Amino acid sequence: MKIRQIITTISASMLVCTLVSATLATTNVKAATINGSCQNVTLPVGYGPGQPNNLTLNGTFCTPRVVSDPKAVDILIPGGSYDSLYWDFPYQPQTYSYVEKTLAAGRATFNIDRLGTGQSSKPLSATVTEEADAYTVHQAIQWLRQSKGYSTVTMIGHSAGSIVAAHEAALYNDASKLVFTGFLHSPSINLILALGGALYPAALDSQFIGKIVDPGYLTTIPGKRATAFYSSSADPKVIAYDEAHKNIVSGTEAVPIVSEILTPAALNISQHITAPVLTIVGDQDILCGPVLIGVDCSSSASVQSYETPYYPHAANYQAIVVPNTGHNLPLHPSAGQSFAQINQWIRTH
Repeated sequence: MKIRQIITTISASMLVCTLVSATLATTNVKAATINGSCQNVTLPVGYGPGQPNNLTLNGTFCTPRVVSDPKAVDILIPGGSYDSLYWDFPYQPQTYSYVEKTLAAGRATFNIDRLGTGQSSKPLSATVTEEADAYTVHQAIQWLRQSKGYSTVTMIGHSAGSIVAAHEAALYNDASKLVFTGFLHSPSINLILALGGALYPAALDSQFIGKIVDPGYLTTIPGKRATAFYSSSADPKVIAYDEAHKNIVSGTEAVPIVSEILTPAALNISQHITAPVLTIVGDQDILCGPVLIGVDCSSSASVQSYETPYYPHAANYQAIVVPNTGHNLPLHPSAGQSFAQINQWIRTH
């Protein structure tokens, strides 16, 4: 506990000198947003405490037209091979954009590109680790608290972004609430089969040739996203748009992701999480599966029973299963139901 407090103190003090410059590095980029107004934000960040802030974390900060809670904000963390587009999907945004739904509910959002993705810095892939991801998100949370004045910060992750959120919360304990989507502590055979042959160097992909040369940055093989990330209920046009706008992920991030999934509850970093936690997954997520090779996602109760031992110190833990839904929770026709349950949980915890 003392180590985490020291880390938090050091990192918070380092941020003070960067908050003003970060605030000035904003431009309006989404004037056509349906339910609010948005600005692009570029935060100077570092790999870890005591290291120079020589990287940038890009994000879109949006505020609602009608505010329900002026002190509350959701920070949105995309998963592997995604950038911030995941949470603010341009195709039929009234249905698939979490950002628009949150703004309509009266809360602000900060939708980020993780380190190595989107418009954020793309350093050597070997340096993009879960620890670096967690620290850059920590810096973003401190910016929201210190520069923007938010006292309630809900950290919402997808898949690998949920694991980043778990690491951040365990190390820095500065998020008010945690929502994990597309993430279970499951050594699912379905996951191995779906992703084992789905990734290859982004430098070989037609979408990234000449743009990405580092062989450590990976992306999905064309045509693989449908089986890895979606259920049969998904709109083919959503999948096609996703394929055409996919992003990258550092291979270095894979090791701690696997470690987080496989490490037993008693030894898992999630033991250090103290904030309230919601896990919400689709019943057809690739993390689900038969007994012994996956989590039983037939009911919310079965997932809650499986996952609860991982969060013994969380102020509250709840699991929800959304029917007829795959890994990409907000990109299915059930997106409205998923958001309503997330929003209700946020409002009551």
